[in-house]
Amino acid sequence: MTRGVWLLTALVAAALFAFLPSAAFGVGNPSADLDQCANGNPLSATACDASHDADWINGNVGQSKATYFEGDSLPYRMKFDNLLPGSSHTVTIKWDTTKGGTHALDFLTTYNRTVTSADPCAGVTGCSGPTSTAPIPKDPQVDNGSQSPIKQGAGVFTFFGADITNVGSYSYPDGTGFSGDKSAQITLTFTAGTANPVLAWAGHIARRRADGFSGGWGDGNAAVNIPGSPYHTALVNRQDRSLSADAVIFPGSITIIKDAVPNNAQDFSYTTTGGLSPATFSLDDDSDPTLSNTQAYNGIIAFGTYTFTEGAVSGWTLSFGTPVCTVTSPG
Repeated sequence: MTRGVWLLTALVAAALFAFLPSAAFGVGNPSADLDQCANGNPLSATACDASHDADWINGNVGQSKATYFEGDSLPYRMKFDNLLPGSSHTVTIKWDTTKGGTHALDFLTTYNRTVTSADPCAGVTGCSGPTSTAPIPKDPQVDNGSQSPIKQGAGVFTFFGADITNVGSYSYPDGTGFSGDKSAQITLTFTAGTANPVLAWAGHIARRRADGFSGGWGDGNAAVNIPGSPYHTALVNRQDRSLSADAVIFPGSITIIKDAVPNNAQDFSYTTTGGLSPATFSLDDDSDPTLSNTQAYNGIIAFGTYTFTEGAVSGWTLSFGTPVCTVTSPG
């Protein structure tokens, strides 16, 4: 049985990919090609599916090509070629977990967690359904088993055309902890079932605040706070993949709360500009359930200027002197 060894460094700055050739592979030189999924801007419901293999790209994933939120998972695929069926190989995935002490891609997870349409077999001859999966273990620096310092969401490595035989432990080539620029790595061993198997996984984009899938690192400590293109993947001296920070969004929110003095059943009407829905609404400030005293707009990703105008009501005056409130996003 022939054994090949690959080093794959993925996600965020100084990424590497190299292999040590062995004596016997399939016809031609062994090769590997790394792609990442550009999910569209605006978001595409068919991104990276079987009919849109061009969405799996080698170049930079920037704002013009992709829309990822903090807490999303960016799909990657590694296409191998000219491997000898039955041969054993080792792949080490390495990712830089922090840049200047700020969290970027904090852990690995399943390739289609966010982009559910993603098909790693798209455009790959002979590739069909997955042949092997393996659970991604918790990184003890991210989740020690008690969700400390944060909760790490579950996920799997997926191979198409190969069988995963072992997933190793994490190691930290730049030292433990998250200060400065740090990285983590993990090694997979697999047996090729075809000459051109595909490995798929995703990198989780670190978020500020916890959701149901993962914990948050706190305001100012997550991926959206890193400028430039910090998410790099490369083949040594040959290929580089990057995700621009401008493609990573932390959604905004606006909440209007009506506080009437005294509390009263009077209804107060509002109109908005800027494209929010609903464009008009009414609030009151009493205890009955007919109307709320609060209108919230969540998940805002079209950053700009929004205005809210309260309609005049006889017998009532505004404490702040003007019926118009203007909110402008910083970016």
